[in-house]
Amino acid sequence: MIRSKSAWELLRRKSGEDNGKVIVAKLDNQAVGYVTAEFAPWNKLARIHGLIIHQELRRKKLASKLVTEDENLHGVTYLKLFKWSEV
Repeated sequence: MIRSKSAWELLRRKSGEDNGKVIVAKLDNQAVGYVTAEFAPWNKLARIHGLIIHQELRRKKLASKLVTEDENLHGVTYLKLFKWSEV
């Protein structure tokens, strides 16, 4: 599902940061999506850097559930989404 070397690097880097989190959605013990976020505790802001859902499972509210889980995990008040695409 993750094809880009830079996406793998982002996952590795975010999972090791104190304020960086990766939350993975699983179905039948297989990863089907993830959200990567950076949390700023001083202002309750979460910056979402990556949000991926397997193509066949889109439009089933999985992305919403991942973002909600991230909000609940940190007590987030604000979300900021960074859009990036590979051409």
